[in-house]
Amino acid sequence: MPQNKWLKQKLGLTAVEESFCRHYIATRCNATEAYIKSSPEGCKRSTAAQKAHKLLKRDDIRQRINELMLKYLAKLDLTAEDVVQGIARTATTTMKDIASWDADGSIQIKTSEEMGLREVSAIKQIKQTRRIIPQKGEEPIIETRLEVALNDQLRAWELLGRYFALFVDRKQIERKDLGEKLKRAMERIKDREKKAAKVVKLVPDTA
Repeated sequence: MPQNKWLKQKLGLTAVEESFCRHYIATRCNATEAYIKSSPEGCKRSTAAQKAHKLLKRDDIRQRINELMLKYLAKLDLTAEDVVQGIARTATTTMKDIASWDADGSIQIKTSEEMGLREVSAIKQIKQTRRIIPQKGEEPIIETRLEVALNDQLRAWELLGRYFALFVDRKQIERKDLGEKLKRAMERIKDREKKAAKVVKLVPDTA
């Protein structure tokens, strides 16, 4: 029996729809990417966003995604509650929970012993670099730089909003995927931050 017919009889879904559900989980709930990956002909992102949006409104599609997600979590020995709590920790943790600073520019990072699960879970990366600056007739100066980056808070809030069904369609809002809009906004913000960082690097240190 052809796979498409078997899936239709067993799950009520076509092969493309089943593939969409699986890719939706694999792409971390990116509906547009999931539709593009599951579409055998391929399509434009704008078209994929519209079609994916329609699929996610179907009860059978949402039910299948939930079934696949629960199986995936079971393999990791996690529950849906564990996932929601983890996302909530990322959404509510700020840099003030990780470090403290004063008006003089003195920054103090908490040690790993001082941090709890909430703070540790929100950290994306901690990077330390050292630079040795030679000095004539004197001991070299050792310059230490510590960088701390947190996980994407906006993305975490978006996932929580989806989980609790806070985002609803309204007539005055275009029928486009909200996640795509937020993603594009974040990309523009990151581009501006990169440009700003380049400008700062070009400014000579006059200290």
